Amino acid sequence: AMPWCNANGKGKRKLAVDHNHALEGRASVRGLLCSVHNRLLGDLKDNPENADAIGNYLRFPPAQQ
Repeated sequence: AMPWCNANGKGKRKLAVDHNHALEGRASVRGLLCSVHNRLLGDLKDNPENADAIGNYLRFPPAQQ
């Protein structure tokens, strides 16, 4: 099952092969993710700092500061 949403590829969320595209010229398989979360990693540019920034936004919403 997918670690965040428990998708297993049998329901509406199909599993996709997640690749590390940051490796120059050779993508390596990291695992299986549902298509929603695979797209999310792509939108984050596979950058953990971008994921941290989103986490901080959720923890400390600017409108509530």
